[in-house]
Amino acid sequence: MNRYVTSLQESVNDCGAPRSWSLLPFKCTLGALLVAAILAAPASAEVIPVGTLTNYSIISVGTGASITMNSGPVGGVVLLGAGTTSSSSGGNNGAIPGGVQVSPPVSGDNLTHLQNPVVVTMVPSTVGTTALSDAIALSSFAAGLTA
Repeated sequence: MNRYVTSLQESVNDCGAPRSWSLLPFKCTLGALLVAAILAAPASAEVIPVGTLTNYSIISVGTGASITMNSGPVGGVVLLGAGTTSSSSGGNNGAIPGGVQVSPPVSGDNLTHLQNPVVVTMVPSTVGTTALSDAIALSSFAAGLTA
């Protein structure tokens, strides 16, 4: 299983391009590939396959993936799943107002040691595996783009 960690928050209207987005690196070059996909795709181009990824601000899924957090706040919902490990510590106004969704299997503290209380919601394991599949599809799409 590969490591996929992304922060992706965007507004998508039908097949139009995202209005705003931000990325943290995952699988080495996926962040750069997604930027290339967004910039290279005209409005009439094939739809960028983001799947369920836009439901979350931060996604950490996959065996070997990990996330560490001690600041914030992070807007939106964070998804942990499919074998990821998480750790957090208090201070620096750390908060996740949208809460954390946990899709087993996961290990670590589920980001509950932040300065501000975090609501953790357990979701089915299929949520994490779907997000992982969506990240792989997005990576494949971006890798297939040409200049």
